[in-house]
Amino acid sequence: MAMNTIIRERRRELGLTQEQVAEALGVSAPAVNKWEKGITMPDTGSLPALARLLGTDLNALFCFEEELSREEIYQFCNEVVELAEKEGIQAGISRISGKLREYPNCGSLLQMVSNVADGLLIMSDLRPEEKTEYEKQILSWYQRAAASADGDVREQACFMLASKYRSQGEYEKSQDIIDQLPERKATDKNMLQVSLYEDQGKTAEAIELLEKGLLGRVSEVWGILIRLVDLEIADGNPEEAGRIAGISREMSELFDLWEYNRYVGDLSVALARQQTAECIQTLEKLLTAAMRPWEMWKSPLYCRIAKKQTPGEHFGKRMLRPLLTELENSEKYAFLRQEEAFQKLLEKYHRRCTEETPESPRSSSAHSFL
Repeated sequence: MAMNTIIRERRRELGLTQEQVAEALGVSAPAVNKWEKGITMPDTGSLPALARLLGTDLNALFCFEEELSREEIYQFCNEVVELAEKEGIQAGISRISGKLREYPNCGSLLQMVSNVADGLLIMSDLRPEEKTEYEKQILSWYQRAAASADGDVREQACFMLASKYRSQGEYEKSQDIIDQLPERKATDKNMLQVSLYEDQGKTAEAIELLEKGLLGRVSEVWGILIRLVDLEIADGNPEEAGRIAGISREMSELFDLWEYNRYVGDLSVALARQQTAECIQTLEKLLTAAMRPWEMWKSPLYCRIAKKQTPGEHFGKRMLRPLLTELENSEKYAFLRQEEAFQKLLEKYHRRCTEETPESPRSSSAHSFL
């Protein structure tokens, strides 16, 4: 958007006349008229005052706000996560809102920060009623991203919107979006790239790309199995659900997924059957696994990509507090709360939340994959 257009539109949005702008800046009304027509530009000395008057900044006036590089977006997202961890999710959401005002037309930024905000909200220990306003804000960002001119951004945002509408019970909206999504292409771009790397003698690059593809596909299949467990339970087939949970557990072990994954299906089955002792035993395994980092670099399947992971606090340790909040508040665990063993389990892991645990030399934040 050109500077003259930004000046004109911001002035109108604020309900100001050209005369009022001129008076505030100490210039003539015809000068402002020429700025808005693109005949002349404000002099350098007037620009800071003009930006303040219009409620924008110099980057916006000079049209620097249109796009950010992928590296800049990743860096900003990391800053948001760090800020939210130190000062709370409200600080992170506010930082995102400010950035989007600076770069309103950057579709990639909009999509990425929507995902980050979503993740922060999921990982927070806020109660459901406390999440409502944040959920509305994030939904509005996804809606903006779904209208992006960038096809990839638009498609990713539409997938998220369809999922969110479904979770809110707005099934018609969800179906409308699903109907508009394109079918996946049959050609596997990554496999073509692997073959090219192989022909060029770039074996390490080919292996790394195959590891990424394998991890993505294995994680997707594991997710499908867990959904099958939940749906078989909902359909009144706990025996089938139990068999599928067993397959998901074996798959997690076979493909070196995070230990936490092994117990998710088993817990769903035990909860459905209201097997108190089985639930508590499985929760003990699940919470213990959550405190252990996923040691990807030990697996022959993922060791190449694990070497590029940034060391830091592992994902499970960060998700422990939200897990405990769910155990204490979700209705599906209500029948367990009268059990002494369950209460002792909660107390044990509340203490673990505040304890310092040794960090792995290369722990992985597996949430990108699971």
